[in-house]
Amino acid sequence: MDDEDDRPVYRGLTRREIAWHYNPTAAVPDHARFTAAKRALSGEVLARLDGALDIRYGPDERQLLDIFPADPDAPVLLYLHGGAWRMLDRRDYTFVAEPWVKAGVTVVLPSYGRLPQTPLRDLMRHAREAVLWTAANVAGHGGDPERLHVAGTSAGAHLLALASNDAAVAARIASLTIASGVYDFEAHRWHDRHLDMALDDELVRAASPIHAPPARRDLPVIHGVGLGETPEMIRQTHDFHAQLTTRGHPTLLIEAPGNHFEVGSWFGEPEHPLFRAIHRRIFAAD
Repeated sequence: MDDEDDRPVYRGLTRREIAWHYNPTAAVPDHARFTAAKRALSGEVLARLDGALDIRYGPDERQLLDIFPADPDAPVLLYLHGGAWRMLDRRDYTFVAEPWVKAGVTVVLPSYGRLPQTPLRDLMRHAREAVLWTAANVAGHGGDPERLHVAGTSAGAHLLALASNDAAVAARIASLTIASGVYDFEAHRWHDRHLDMALDDELVRAASPIHAPPARRDLPVIHGVGLGETPEMIRQTHDFHAQLTTRGHPTLLIEAPGNHFEVGSWFGEPEHPLFRAIHRRIFAAD
């Protein structure tokens, strides 16, 4: 890095500082062990849980999803995984499905394209298409499309937050839960890790949920963030939560101990405050 890396470029932060705040693999040096544990548990769950696997929801080779049904006409939770828009897969998060199916909720786990092979705008489209496909087809797998809730972590949180800005998507979902996402993409313009996003003024704005909030102001939104995240990641969640609260959304902020790689596990832990908050939201009308 040269002297340019020590010049403030975003909110008083230098490129060097942004590279730490916005790269969880740098902020959590032993991150691989968290991913390995989730992957191992997911393999065990996939072996024992009945589901409809490898269902295509769009033309891209990675537009596949798995459905794990609960009771007939069960509410539905679509969970979109993270991975910096460039790694991981739905099968790394199969463990999320088991406790929800036991709770009487049908679970949908999509994969989506990856950078750099798939442009960011296509990833944004994939998230919309996964939700709309689920709304149109989950009844055939025993789920109730009128009770479709969506949730995501990290890149998945970002993509679902953007998807909810689409009127067709917003009309079909009952709630949105987003944890540890980036909602102002200006930060990534200064992050060498994400140069392949080709971020210009137009794309930064289009890819920033803070500039493209949910199309329905009555859409309930649960925000989650780990207290072990970097200060910038925590601020991103606080700012988006504050914006949506001011817009009139029914919102809830869940902060709990954990680093960026631990937050994804919350969605599969029945005793965790985030899991319990989603469960209350799903069954609020029952």
